[in-house]
Amino acid sequence: MNNTNRYARQQMIPEYQDLDKKLEQNRIAIVGSGGLGGLCTYLLVGAGALNINIADYDTIDETNLHRQILYREKDIGENKINCCKRELIELDKRANIKTFAEKITEENFQEFTKDCRLVLDLSDNIETRLALNRLCFANRIDLIHASVTAETALLAYFKFSDSKFIEEYGCYECLAGENAAIAKKGITGPFASAVSAFAANLTMQVFTDRITEKLGKIYLFDLNRFSIKSFSLKKSPLCKCCGDTKEVA
Repeated sequence: MNNTNRYARQQMIPEYQDLDKKLEQNRIAIVGSGGLGGLCTYLLVGAGALNINIADYDTIDETNLHRQILYREKDIGENKINCCKRELIELDKRANIKTFAEKITEENFQEFTKDCRLVLDLSDNIETRLALNRLCFANRIDLIHASVTAETALLAYFKFSDSKFIEEYGCYECLAGENAAIAKKGITGPFASAVSAFAANLTMQVFTDRITEKLGKIYLFDLNRFSIKSFSLKKSPLCKCCGDTKEVA
């Protein structure tokens, strides 16, 4: 297959002319292969991100099918991570997908992120989000956070590899708080897919020169109003992850 033809329409955008090559030269780690992670990963592989580590220890349930578009009725009961890998390889047989059917913890984080430049947190619970934030911060690995529930969603890029970013903008825990609790709410398929697409596009921009204006910003999506607002992130000196009172490991 002529890969120039595969990416021809993407390459018509000047800033994305060499994006497929840049993506292929880097490895990305993604946590979650459900409503956000499944489609986001699929879009990234389609764009040329052929080296991806994915973590998810959940199985496919009938209630997933309305929003987790990689999966079918025949997949119910199967491990999500295996079905996700199957779909990605069917999209591009060159894809080098490493799967982790386990919870990402301090013990396996190094293995999960080996050779990775970027981590995407597309998980569905606050415990995992806070843990990934702390692990990425401690290891100075850049982090993209995306979350969606009911009619609102959040998207942000934390450039932990840059000490100046940390000093000015902090981390996800500054935003959410160490004791954050999120009530389980409903979610629609189209909204999950929309936020997945934005997360994939933000990831693509990390590997171009189009990310600068998005540094230090948190994007709030409002489905009810069909609006996207951006706010400046701000470091909390009281944050136990990155603040002046941070815990000593």
